[in-house]
Amino acid sequence: EKAVAAGLKVVMTDNTPALGAIIIASEMVKLKELNSLIAEYCAANGHLFVQLYSVFGDSTNPDKLSDGLGTTPDYSADGLHLNPAGSILAAQKIKAVMDAYR
Repeated sequence: EKAVAAGLKVVMTDNTPALGAIIIASEMVKLKELNSLIAEYCAANGHLFVQLYSVFGDSTNPDKLSDGLGTTPDYSADGLHLNPAGSILAAQKIKAVMDAYR
């Protein structure tokens, strides 16, 4: 609310998969529910929403941040936090949504 009052455009992202969460089906359901709530909130309040989950997880590979051992050199060194390549990819997706808004 303060950002909007200050004339700023709010940009929010969904949550990405995390090491271990994909093993527990109930946690994946919660994550997807949370992401749906974030998307609904953005739509209801005129905020920009960036889907990063689909970048780092999808139906064929729900967790691209982890190989099950906690490392995926492409996007993450620990299965949770983005490495530089993952950060660049996320930034590109965010920038594309922001550019489309302008």
